[in-house]
Amino acid sequence: MLNGYGGTLLIGVSDTGELTGIADDIAALTKPSLDGFELAFRQGLANGLVPDAGHLLNLSFPTVRGVQICRVEVKPAPTPVFLVGKGMPPEFRVRKGNASPALDVKDASEYIREHWG
Repeated sequence: MLNGYGGTLLIGVSDTGELTGIADDIAALTKPSLDGFELAFRQGLANGLVPDAGHLLNLSFPTVRGVQICRVEVKPAPTPVFLVGKGMPPEFRVRKGNASPALDVKDASEYIREHWG
């Protein structure tokens, strides 16, 4: 979503729309609270994305039919954002439908040129 046009991500809602909630995720944290959830989420972003794009996301925690979920509003990034991991080369991904496949070098280069100039 960062490398595209932004969008909304719902955590605690299945692909079928069933409310699963984030209670189990929160309970598994060192700091089991909404604040702890947001801290862990943002730390994961900082560790896994280059450049850090945390400022482009807004998290909220609505309760829907008695179930706590996480809503992430994503703004489009002003420059390309790459997925990084230990021992892995950076990957460039773009959301396409319900997937975010890694683009090969040629496709990534073309997309970056077309999207950011």
